[in-house]
Amino acid sequence: MRTDRSEVWEQSDVTEIEYVTIARSLQKSRKDWLSRFIVTCFYLIILTFKISFTQPITVEGSVITTNLLPVKYASVTFINQDDTTQKYSAITDDSGYYRLKVETGIDHLDYNLPANIELAQNYPNPFSASTSIQYKLNIKSDVEITIYDLLGREVRKFISDNKSPGVYSVIWDGKNELGQKVSTGVYIYKLQAGNEIRVGKMVFGIYDQFGAFSSFNAARFNTYFFQKKIDEAVSTVSYNVVINNKAETKPRISSTQFNDCHFASDTIINFQVELFIMQFAFCYNKEWDICLNNNKGTGYYNITDKVSGVDYNPTWSPDGRYIAFDHLKNYLYLYDTFNDTCIEFISSSIYSATVPYWTPDSKKLIYKYHIISYPEECHIINIDGTNDRKIDYFPDYFLSDSYTFIYEKNGKIYKSNIDNSYNELVVDLNNQGEQVGTHLIQDFNPRDEVFLFCCRDSNGINMIKSCNLKTKEIQVVLLGNEEYCYPRAKWSPDFLKICFMEGKEGSVDSTYDQYLSILENGISHRLLRIGINDKPGGIFSFSWEDPKFSPDGKYIAYGTLFINGDYYVILHRDLYTIEAATGEIKFIDSCTYYNWNPLILH
Repeated sequence: MRTDRSEVWEQSDVTEIEYVTIARSLQKSRKDWLSRFIVTCFYLIILTFKISFTQPITVEGSVITTNLLPVKYASVTFINQDDTTQKYSAITDDSGYYRLKVETGIDHLDYNLPANIELAQNYPNPFSASTSIQYKLNIKSDVEITIYDLLGREVRKFISDNKSPGVYSVIWDGKNELGQKVSTGVYIYKLQAGNEIRVGKMVFGIYDQFGAFSSFNAARFNTYFFQKKIDEAVSTVSYNVVINNKAETKPRISSTQFNDCHFASDTIINFQVELFIMQFAFCYNKEWDICLNNNKGTGYYNITDKVSGVDYNPTWSPDGRYIAFDHLKNYLYLYDTFNDTCIEFISSSIYSATVPYWTPDSKKLIYKYHIISYPEECHIINIDGTNDRKIDYFPDYFLSDSYTFIYEKNGKIYKSNIDNSYNELVVDLNNQGEQVGTHLIQDFNPRDEVFLFCCRDSNGINMIKSCNLKTKEIQVVLLGNEEYCYPRAKWSPDFLKICFMEGKEGSVDSTYDQYLSILENGISHRLLRIGINDKPGGIFSFSWEDPKFSPDGKYIAYGTLFINGDYYVILHRDLYTIEAATGEIKFIDSCTYYNWNPLILH
């Protein structure tokens, strides 16, 4: 309903002259506003033209450790080298994934849209933590990306409605719709955009040296592995990338920096970083605690100082996640390298649980089960604490399937499994001559199913032999003499070299020189000598434990004993590494308990 102007005057006490004045003022105001609007638009046009030179792009990726574990809560910061005030940061999620916008400082980018819909190969592939699936649209479409297993069962679906033409990607963390990690293997991913369908194939998991899926890759240790995918260059600006937030990161990482990184549209940059805890990668006993160190002896770290009592028998899981160890007599603990915590795994007031070691897949633990007045048993248990059960025989070595194992009894080698379903005599070594040493089998190659053993023939000649479980063929690896025996022979990780001890037969207090030697291509050379006169006032010798190669084969860990000759008391026990190529020796630490278990991951 229209209101009469006179009524407005009456209601507002405004005169007609005042109204005209206000009207004219408003009219002028409108003109001024219009002028300001035009000017503003002009400047906006100019500003837009200027802004077009700073094209924002999305940078996404993941941060994973050297053993391919996702790092969550890591701060990923991109710093413009030309202008360090320009910083772009993001925090990784539970899958190690991050996503941020970066101003490239370049002209507006033409995405070079494809003529048709495209589905790219996922990256990285194979993957263990997460992977990115990129696709391009030439028209506006509703999009579905579905992941299937090889049986055609739907695993995960990503749905995006009304996507405009452009380049997009989704991140799959290897989990199903329920948030559960899927099993390693081959998976199919399908893109459906409108009526168009595209299909790709990807691998979840990393193949190990035995052809099985594993999350462990020893060759990548002690490296910063930087991967980047560039589709099209869009910037000349270089960035430093810093990954830190050490206090909150799980697992903990050291501060890490990558230099001179160039970005592109739809850039995916995955970082592989070294675990903070991985600098402590050599485990051993010291004063009834379990300690870690690096291969130079400069990274001492006590992992059990918060667990009161006696801790011993440490053994590292093959994937590097846990260290299992005995605590007192009836506890088994796990040290979690993810979270730097010790977890009570088995405890009992009825039986003792000791001497843990792992199946090759790191999913099960073997331990000795003993109730007073009853025979000792061998048990196997899943890493999550389920399915604890007895197995009939004590495994010496597992085959790569983590199901079958071999054991030795009275010079005979048997094969059995964790289900107690069969027990097979594989080979009888009693016709090989007199056996030397408490343990017949010295080491086992699960890839080729070949084991090493030491023996002495009827003429008193000592030697190292190998036996192939598949062919039953026995070969002489090293032919020695009647003076020296060869205990504790161990393969290198690639099974191309053997390190072993050389010493006169007799007890540890032998007054003869002892040697740490290497056999390669049928030729042996002595890497290190230890003699009685090296340390006056006692007996100096190699310790009873086996020498061990580092996973990269560059170093050998060994121990020494210094014994009071009168009372046969161990005065000192030391741990060393020696570089196989150069013979350089590094002192690691003193060990007060005999059963240390060295494992070098550097």
